[in-house]
Amino acid sequence: MNWDVRVQNAIDMKRVTLLILLTTLSLTGYSQSGDNEDYLSLFKRSFAINFRLPKSLEDVGTSVFAIMKIGFNNKGEVDKLEFSDSAPKEFIEEMNRIKDKVNFHAIYKDLRISDPDIQVLVPIQLDAYKPSLGPLSVQKDVLDKLYLFKGKTITGSYLFYERISQQYFY
Repeated sequence: MNWDVRVQNAIDMKRVTLLILLTTLSLTGYSQSGDNEDYLSLFKRSFAINFRLPKSLEDVGTSVFAIMKIGFNNKGEVDKLEFSDSAPKEFIEEMNRIKDKVNFHAIYKDLRISDPDIQVLVPIQLDAYKPSLGPLSVQKDVLDKLYLFKGKTITGSYLFYERISQQYFY
């Protein structure tokens, strides 16, 4: 009987040790899961916080349809930032003003880009709606220029990222 008690105690100790080990592992896994960032949200939030629709575009109640082309270096820093020919000059100026405030690195981390030759394309649609001007319209030449960069079509390796779409009501 004394032997049975020792065996039972040993089994109980193994169960307790296993329970402690599993609890520790699950808590470690749980705490690390908080490190997983929602990179898309980080990028979009940084864009929304910093971007201001230029007054000249707001006044005419226009829509911006453009493709933003991003090139990253090996460290995940923006090496090249270009916009399709459909992007209005005022929009490009605003993007150049805020480019250091937008979290582009979140895109790099989200897509796990390892090849610096891969470009990321981000479709952008910004609508400035003024009820007094009636419904928004898109000019044919804007759509024709959507995939042109300096008059040439996109070439090379690229990935499409989630689009940015915002509406402004005045």
